[in-house]
Amino acid sequence: MFKANALSIIGLVFSIVGLPFLVISIFVGVANYKFIHTADRAQGKVVELISSQDSEGSRTYRPKVSFQSTNGESHEYISSSGTNPPAHKVGDKVTLYYENSNPDNAKIDSFMDLWFLPAIMGLLGVIFFGIGGCIIMFQIKKKQTNAWLKIHGQKVMADFVSLGEGLVEVNGEKGTNIVCQWLNPQDNKLYVFKSGDLWMDPTRFIQNKQIPVVINPANPHQYFVDTSFLPKVA
Repeated sequence: MFKANALSIIGLVFSIVGLPFLVISIFVGVANYKFIHTADRAQGKVVELISSQDSEGSRTYRPKVSFQSTNGESHEYISSSGTNPPAHKVGDKVTLYYENSNPDNAKIDSFMDLWFLPAIMGLLGVIFFGIGGCIIMFQIKKKQTNAWLKIHGQKVMADFVSLGEGLVEVNGEKGTNIVCQWLNPQDNKLYVFKSGDLWMDPTRFIQNKQIPVVINPANPHQYFVDTSFLPKVA
């Protein structure tokens, strides 16, 4: 059952993976938007670049900024975003937003501090959720088309050509599909059809046989290969 519905499950997995990225993007973006519209502003000075190194040896630099709050007290803020090369140099003047009741809660007025995280999370969310959504919509559309063809379609017998490689790989195993062709006597055009993924070797059941295909008479490119004659995998 899993293999038979592998493409739909893959689409669902992509959508599920993408959803948290979108939620985080919206949550952080809205929180930052509210923060900069309620926070106080101050001019600060970069007094140091904090260097850090990850497990792969990549080094990034985060600016430490000194600033004064409205009551004249001095504070220091270390950016949570590191870059290489550094986005700032010692002595640079920068604008900060800070919470009046808690000046240690501050952010530099820059894309990296305010919008980089929601932007990258949003991008990942759109990519994963978009791919998953497209796969799911494709499967829904395919089922609707097949349901229409079962009622209104025309069955033709196509000549077996070969076995092709399936679209989906599960646990390192790829399915296979039946490739067959049919010469339309009405327009003298040769149409090539491919079945959905099969998780068995159908060779012994299709050699020297014609394969039933249900087509839309008005558009033979809309079709499904009827593999119901094959035995079910236990």
